[in-house]
Amino acid sequence: MEFTIATNDFPLQLIFPKLLKELSEEGINPRIRFIPSGVPSVSSLRASRYQMLITPTPPNNPDFEKVSLVQTKMVCFYDSRVRKPPKTRKQFAESKYVVVRFSDTESSLMALPSIDTSTMIPPTITVPNFSALAPLIKGTDRITTQLVVMGLGLLKDLDWAPLPFKTPTLNLFLIWHRRDNDDPAHQWFRQRIIGTVDSIIRD
Repeated sequence: MEFTIATNDFPLQLIFPKLLKELSEEGINPRIRFIPSGVPSVSSLRASRYQMLITPTPPNNPDFEKVSLVQTKMVCFYDSRVRKPPKTRKQFAESKYVVVRFSDTESSLMALPSIDTSTMIPPTITVPNFSALAPLIKGTDRITTQLVVMGLGLLKDLDWAPLPFKTPTLNLFLIWHRRDNDDPAHQWFRQRIIGTVDSIIRD
């Protein structure tokens, strides 16, 4: 079995160490190639660059199947030893902010549709992946806004608080093309991913 999976470093770190360890203990060692998903485009999945995609921003296209791995909210991550979380929109907009930018036009702020990001001061620091967030926030008054489920993984060493404005509940989706829907190996691996996320959330 061989799979190419498009995902950012947060789902990769949260899901796959546990899953691959369990598979190895069962004597199963699939070949897996991870590639960055950024903010995904329909064309890359249609072109068979990868068989699965994990993202909160699914392509809006009937050629794709999807299942929600977890429902989660956007929250503010910060270091409580240094500062308190922003309590108002003004405090949030004026905070020193660390943003993940996948490309010149794609950033993690795209998951905040309920706030006009033009009112925010420019991000203090821009990083290329989620793994860089915690080391750059710990011990400082900087903040970042990410999915609360990230507190189970890459941001577990930070504190978090609700945002000072309403945001919609978001889903982290597992997505695949309909051409792979009935493939036995694909079906099996999808279910293992879903089961792993369920066990992580329960724990």
